[in-house]
Amino acid sequence: MADDICVLSASNRFFRAREAADSIVDLLGRNATLLSAAHEYECVLAGTLAKAKGVRWVPDVFETPAMPRLNRPRSLHQLTTRLLPVLINQAEMGIHSFHPNTPYQYCRERAFIPNGAPVSQIEAQYNDRDGLKVVLIGDRPALERGGEYLLRAINQLENPSVTVDVCGNATEGMQDLSNKLGVSDRVHFHGWIAHRKALQYAKDADVGYAVLPPRPDFRFAPPIKVGEYLAAGTIPLLSDFPGSRYMAADSGTYVSPSVQSVVDALSLLLRSDSKELKRRSSISRERAEAISWESIRQRFVESVGI
Repeated sequence: MADDICVLSASNRFFRAREAADSIVDLLGRNATLLSAAHEYECVLAGTLAKAKGVRWVPDVFETPAMPRLNRPRSLHQLTTRLLPVLINQAEMGIHSFHPNTPYQYCRERAFIPNGAPVSQIEAQYNDRDGLKVVLIGDRPALERGGEYLLRAINQLENPSVTVDVCGNATEGMQDLSNKLGVSDRVHFHGWIAHRKALQYAKDADVGYAVLPPRPDFRFAPPIKVGEYLAAGTIPLLSDFPGSRYMAADSGTYVSPSVQSVVDALSLLLRSDSKELKRRSSISRERAEAISWESIRQRFVESVGI
């Protein structure tokens, strides 16, 4: 068991990496365990330098190191992110939030643990209403992250009883397309809000949206937002990817990532009676309890050996 633990998550500032590594050794000694993000340059460099000083470094691969270049394909990340796996593989063990079949695997020893659900922070709630309320929670909801499918599906449905709450710092493109399609009266952008408030929107919704395009990292990643939907008793609408099923199991409604698939899924849910929707809500909460933050935290601790 490790005597001291340090968790490092930081922005991409190369020049702070050595300072961080030196501080870890100075504060905790060489028998410490350092947990760090695996997709941020500074964290990976700090982990590499700290390991060279004798610290046990465990990268937390909750986002693939390829993410920066996939997000910005015409940037310098196309070159710089190629170095990240080389450095990460110097660590003896890595924790992976991805599905075990992901091509993004690092370190000699690997533990695969899905993202969890905040069941202790919210009670599930079934809402018996006419129509359908959809929620999309994200750090930065964007057209290229499934937002376009949703907006165009809402436009095609032409049903005023289907509304959407978008929680997070949505891109201008999302809001521009909403206005262009004439669905701004049904799609409500709430901006960056407290986590507890986002959970409340999930609790008030019937469907939690996470239909992502078939990008390599998206296919095997279990989206954090899905755990929030499950905890709130919301039915997740997801891309039929291994990572989504790894997270939601039998509770999800799975579709191919396309506008028509989203239209068809929402139409089917609209036709479902209250008994069926209530049953689906209960299944979501049951899945959330199976992957609660508390249980995932315990698996994390056991895997790292702290």
